[in-house]
This record gives sequence, structure tokens and C-alpha cells, in this order.
Amino acid sequence: MESSEKVTRFYQKELRNSLVGIGVIPVLLITILFYNLFFYLSYQSIKSNNVSESEHVAKEVVHKFSYLSEQSQILSRQIDISRLEASSEYRSKVYESLYKSVNSNNFKSLFSVIDLEDNVLATNWVETPADNHKNAVWYLNKKLKAGFFQGSIMYPNKQNLENDRIFYNIANPIYSKEGRLTGYIVFNLLENQFRQLINNVHYTDILITDQYGHSVLTSNEMLLTQSGKLNASESEDYVINKTAVLNDTIEVNAIIYVGLFKKIYKYGLLTLLAVFLLITIGTVFIANYISRKKMASIDQLLSMIHLAKKGLFKQNISMKKKDEFLVIAEYLQQLLRDIENLIQKNKESVERTSQAEIKQLETQINPHFLFNTLETIKYMIQINPEKAEELIIILSKLMRYSLDNKMQLNKIHNDTSYLFDYLTLQKIRFGERLEYTINVQEKANNYLIPKLIVQPLIENSIKYGFTKMHLKIDVVIRSTKRNVYLIIRDNGEGIDREKIAVIQSGLKEVNNQSNHIGIYNVHRRIQLLYGNRYGLKIYSEKGRGTLIVVRIPIVKGVN
Repeated sequence: MESSEKVTRFYQKELRNSLVGIGVIPVLLITILFYNLFFYLSYQSIKSNNVSESEHVAKEVVHKFSYLSEQSQILSRQIDISRLEASSEYRSKVYESLYKSVNSNNFKSLFSVIDLEDNVLATNWVETPADNHKNAVWYLNKKLKAGFFQGSIMYPNKQNLENDRIFYNIANPIYSKEGRLTGYIVFNLLENQFRQLINNVHYTDILITDQYGHSVLTSNEMLLTQSGKLNASESEDYVINKTAVLNDTIEVNAIIYVGLFKKIYKYGLLTLLAVFLLITIGTVFIANYISRKKMASIDQLLSMIHLAKKGLFKQNISMKKKDEFLVIAEYLQQLLRDIENLIQKNKESVERTSQAEIKQLETQINPHFLFNTLETIKYMIQINPEKAEELIIILSKLMRYSLDNKMQLNKIHNDTSYLFDYLTLQKIRFGERLEYTINVQEKANNYLIPKLIVQPLIENSIKYGFTKMHLKIDVVIRSTKRNVYLIIRDNGEGIDREKIAVIQSGLKEVNNQSNHIGIYNVHRRIQLLYGNRYGLKIYSEKGRGTLIVVRIPIVKGVN
């Protein structure tokens, strides 16, 4: 049933992926693509319209300011201050020219002609202009003295009137024929005239500022800070297009609020994703329903295969549906019976082969060990006959143990007693140059390990580690919940990394032809007895000794 459920889930997953991957996702991607394209084009249209409105207003501002500036310059060259004060007829002609200038081109403004003593010689102001005129004369004198004069002098000048408000002045100095400064002609621009221009702009706010960013005129006071500067300049919710005109003395800002536009885009996209999420969930439910309906016979077949994986090959399952899968089920049952027969035969053959190989590996250990020991006895007979006799007694004891083919496994405390004999034999051979310790965890003494599994590793340490005057070998046996660890450590010469890699690679081969036959035999015996999960690992560094760790499972019982 577990296998059937897994395959059903797999089929559901495949069907769901097909429906979602082929049906839902492409539609979602195309929809999101067009959704984003629509909002992108709309956003570009807003920006384009904003630029267009900014340029239009800037063009009108330049036109009106330039017109008044031109008229101001013409009249400043024509007006004679002395005649204006003395002749009423000349004053009438001057008024006629001034009114003609401010009334033409559908652009009305206030005007004043002022002498240097702040006397107003001609004006169309209906309210008392004294303070404004005094301030104008003071500012214009300051500008002329500072040498800032070039063409007309334009500057902001906010003053409230009864029904309107002045926001900007355009002025020119008046000189006598002798070139002496005699007064000024000043045109005062009225807000209402310009508001008609900036209020006719659709969906866009207009802000006119001076060269320092201070507001001169705006269609929306809420965009300004308390200091009169643009408050939305750093906000991403506004699109601002700036156009500098009149030698950068005036800047026209076209401002459009796109915060709502962005919110509509954001929430629209989230809604779109939510809709497609619901569609995807619905698709998953449909896929599950279809898979359950279509997978009944396949589930039964997969259940048979799952049981076969557990070793249950003899099965008599009747199909719930009489369809084409019935024939497959019959052939599958026959195939499983044939596989069971083959597995049984193969198991017997493998067991016989493994036992034969283990016996062969054990016999490979004995001649190697015997040769080294006999060499030692040969030299000891000449040097110390008594020690040679002791060696022969120990050797005979070890040989009886190693040649006892009746047992493959032995208790740890029995095997380690022979390790003591073996190391005693080597101690007689090397004397003070060899030291050893054997430390066995008490609870591990009665566990079973392969016979003579540690001795070849100790012999290997003596053979390759004895390049120094003194060699110390430590044998440590410890157990965990499931495993026994046999640890052999020496302080010998050690092995370099390249040779370690060669040895580790050789341990993975079935037929090893290297010089380290002792290490390979131990590793091979362990894997034949317990499987490929177990074996030995070598850790070493040149000049710092070698550590071999053998891992085998815990086996309890008698020898």
C-alpha cells in the first residue's frame, strides 16, 4: 500500500506539474507580461505627458516674460523722466504706451515709473504702492551697483492686493541723454493672469521657482514646505520634470502624483497572483481526482513490486478491474516466482564463495607473520638462546591459534590475550625500542570479532613505522550502541598524502596487488563478513605517525 501511495503521489505530481506547467504557468506568465507592459506603457505615457505639459508651460512663461522684458527695455529707452515730471502732454503719451504694452497680447500687468527719490511718476496701481516702490528702487539700485544687470532685471516680489497678488517684477533702468541714471520702469506680474495658464494643465501640478528653488507661483500649495520649496522632490510617488528658462533664472516644474498609479499596479498584481493561486489549487485537486480514478490497477501492480522488494515473491493478487493490466499482473507474478528461485540458488553460491575467500585471506596472513617471526628466532638463537626458546613457545601458541580453522569469530578478551603474546614476542625482538599498550573497554570484552583481525595491523605498524629509534603502539577497543571500534595508533614515520590516497583506493578494489596486503586482507575480511558499510580507515601524516580505525558491528554470543 505504501508503494501504491507513493506512485499515486508521483502520478499526481506528474499530472499536476503537466497541468500547471503547460496550462497555468504559461497563461500566468503571459498575463503578467501584458499586465506589466500595459502599466509600463501607461507610466511612459504619463511621463511623456508630464514632459509635454512642462515644455508647454515653460514656452508660455518664456513668451510672456520675454514680451514684457522687451517692452520694458523699449520703454526705458523712450521715457524721459524730466519731461514726464514737467509735461502733462508727454505724460499722457507715456501712459498710452504703457497701457498699450500691458493690455496687448492678452496679458495684463501693473506698471510703475519711479524716479530715484522713490516718487511714482506713472502707474496703474489702484492701491497704495509706496512700500513696494521703495523696496523696488532699493533692490534695483543694489543690483546695478553689484554689476548684475544684463538686459531686464527679473526677480520675485510677492505682495498681496485686494483681488490679486503680485508674484514677479520685470524692471529696467531709465537713463538720461547724458547717460545718467534717472529712474526705473517696473512691470508687476499678477498671479491671476498666470494661474489661467497653469490651471489649464490636466492631471499635472505646475510649480514655478526662482534659481534657488523657492516657489514663485504654484497650482498646488500642498506641494511646498514651510520654507517655500518643493516638498516632493525626493519622493518616488511623484514624477517631476524640470525645465529651466530665461538663463536659468526661472525653473518650471511639472509635477504629477503617481503614488495611486503604483498602488493600483501593486494591488492589481497581487490580485492577479491570488487568482492564479486559486486556479493552481483547483488544478491540484483536479489532478488528484483524475489520478485516483485512473491509478487503481497500476497501484495494485506497484504493490506487488513493493512486496517483492521486501522479499515476498509468492503473491496471488486478483485485480479489481478486468483490464489490460490483468495480463501484466499474471506475467509479473510468474516473473517474481522465477526470480525467487534464482535468488535462492545465487544465495547458496555466494555463501560458498564468500566462505572460501575468507579462508583464503586467513591463510594469507599466516605465512607473512610466520616469516617475520622465524627471522627473529634465527637471530635470537645466536644472541640469546633463552630468549629464542621463549620466542618459540610464544610462536607455537600463536600458530595453534591462527591455524584453528574451526572458528572465525572469537571474544575480544581471548583475541587480545594473543595480541599480548604477539607483542611480547616483538618486544623480545626489539627490546626498549618498542613500547605498547592495549586498552579494552570492559563491556566490550565479550563481544565477538574476527579472529586475528588486529594482529596484521600491528605487524604493519612495526614494519613501516620503525624508522625511528623508538616506536610506541597503542591498541584501543571501544564500543557504542551498535558498533565496535578497533583503534591502532603508532608514532612512527607516517605516510604521505599521495601514498595514503593509493592505499585507500586499493581498499576499494576486489583484487589488490599492492604491497599492503595485510591492511587489504583485514578490510576485505570485514566486508565479506559484515558488508560494505564496515571496514577500516587510515589517517596519517608524514613524520607524525599513523592511526587506523576499524569499524565492525556488535556481535554477541559464544565463540
